[in-house]
Amino acid sequence: MSNRWVRGAATRQPCSTIGRVIEEAGPAAVETASASSEGIALFRDFVLADLHHLAAFSFVAILAVEIALVRPGLDAATIKRLGRIDLAFGIAAVCVLAAGSARVVYGIKGPAYYLGNWVFWTKMAVFALIGFLSLWPTLRILAWKRVLKTDPEALPAAEEIRQIRRVIHVEATLALLMPILGAAMARGYGLP
Repeated sequence: MSNRWVRGAATRQPCSTIGRVIEEAGPAAVETASASSEGIALFRDFVLADLHHLAAFSFVAILAVEIALVRPGLDAATIKRLGRIDLAFGIAAVCVLAAGSARVVYGIKGPAYYLGNWVFWTKMAVFALIGFLSLWPTLRILAWKRVLKTDPEALPAAEEIRQIRRVIHVEATLALLMPILGAAMARGYGLP
């Protein structure tokens, strides 16, 4: 049997068991169910925001560690450590993207709020630029590790290290824009 309402002689009558239960329970039950689903939606949004922020803070913290370690005078042990840290940076970036995407799709504001917002797209472009810039340091760190496997005494030149450090500084500077754009977006800036 369908869950449709049909018109009776004087009143609307439910055609299913669910409809009868709702009608018998009255408006208070409907309001309670509505408040309950709203509470679940708020809690889901809270959890998604927390996951997104934790991932973003991890992303920035790992970037700061890379800045601290990539400096002239790198030794073999630091290069190996940098390989693990750079992998963690990539994982954190994926977590930021996954949690942010979940907020867009399942968050309380809904996809329309984000997808029509130019500040959101600016934030995505900045994040993509950071990802693009991070390719060069990642590839260099992997190359340094490969060279170390064949020659444990071969260390990168100071100029190459300075260049990579500069790129990581640019990434960190761009990362500063992310919370600014996020705060603007949360306050409705960029909506049509």
